[in-house]
Amino acid sequence: FRLEPPSGKGATFHPIDRFFLSLAQEAREKAVAVILSGFGSDGAEGVKAVKEAGGLVLVQNPDLAEAQNMPRSALETGQTDLCLDVEGIAGKILDFVQGKGALKSDIGCSEALEANLEAIMTSVPTKETPCCAASSDA
Repeated sequence: FRLEPPSGKGATFHPIDRFFLSLAQEAREKAVAVILSGFGSDGAEGVKAVKEAGGLVLVQNPDLAEAQNMPRSALETGQTDLCLDVEGIAGKILDFVQGKGALKSDIGCSEALEANLEAIMTSVPTKETPCCAASSDA
């Protein structure tokens, strides 16, 4: 493990992404990435690298996170294995390391994402929405 100063003046600093990219290169299928509460999208690119290397990606349920941005950004990549409450993450890592069967989510983050998608879709005008309908005055 080696620390390096950020490169480039004014460059966006994504330490979690950099760490996960390095982890994926070194540990390959043994890599475990965990995304917890946080602001921004740091970690989203890194989880892709961990999944491509065959590793495990665990994400805190954004509905239970103090700051939802990082968990949501990770989930939006489509490259996460499990979405859990914080208390369940350590046990899943242990199961993974010990090679215990299929890992299964205890809390469905897909439900949270579906609820967000539904909220977005109901706010998008459709052909039937009155603001978009052609005037019937002739």
